[in-house]
Amino acid sequence: MDTPTALALYLAESHLKTLLPQSVLDQLGPQFRMARDYLDNLENNGLAHWARRVRAHTNGKSLQPAQIASQVWEQTSTALLEHKQLQISYLSRSKTELKQLLIHPAGLVSRHAISYLIGSVDGYNDLRQFALHRIHQAECLEAPASIREDFEIERYIRQYLNTDTPIERVELVADISPQVAWLLGETPLSSEQTLEPLQDSDWQNLRAKVPDDQETRWWVFGLGENIRVREPQNWAQEISQRADKLRSLYEY
Repeated sequence: MDTPTALALYLAESHLKTLLPQSVLDQLGPQFRMARDYLDNLENNGLAHWARRVRAHTNGKSLQPAQIASQVWEQTSTALLEHKQLQISYLSRSKTELKQLLIHPAGLVSRHAISYLIGSVDGYNDLRQFALHRIHQAECLEAPASIREDFEIERYIRQYLNTDTPIERVELVADISPQVAWLLGETPLSSEQTLEPLQDSDWQNLRAKVPDDQETRWWVFGLGENIRVREPQNWAQEISQRADKLRSLYEY
């Protein structure tokens, strides 16, 4: 191992702690320890000194990764990579009961604090999402899994992740405060975005093509008094309804 590689691993460990469950990080533990030992053993080396002054810090509040049993991760990843069927005991969030399911794995997505297995239940063709931390038991079987030749994980994420219907793109039109305009000027909301100054105001008008999904709506709602949504109309109505509910919580 050389010094740049050790430093890269040192920083990667700090970043991945907010993204991956402990059972997955444990798989990388030997490499991370080797990198730390390498840097600790360097004498009079500026990089080793610098590593203790650099951290990966997420933008906004990060939830702790949902914990996944080591056995579940091992069996699930094996079934996925070896194209084998996976028998699982799954806790449904809607029904709060364990179900025995035979899964044909298609993909795996790590999204914020939760990792999802994408696959179909034996006897059905539709793809579903199974949160790994809700899998209580998993067994990789010898039987081959059905392979979906048309499956493209990037397209699936854009259209179906965390939703029961395809995700459409809409034009967001809103008036935004100077601080939000500055943020989006440096880190655009999408590749199709424009910002125009509003007359007689320090606010700006935002137009951007964005996915019509819950995550984007949460982000917009989180801007609070720093944004006034004009389009889509159903977004503006939803924000107004949420504001009314929020106000009612603080009425005494």
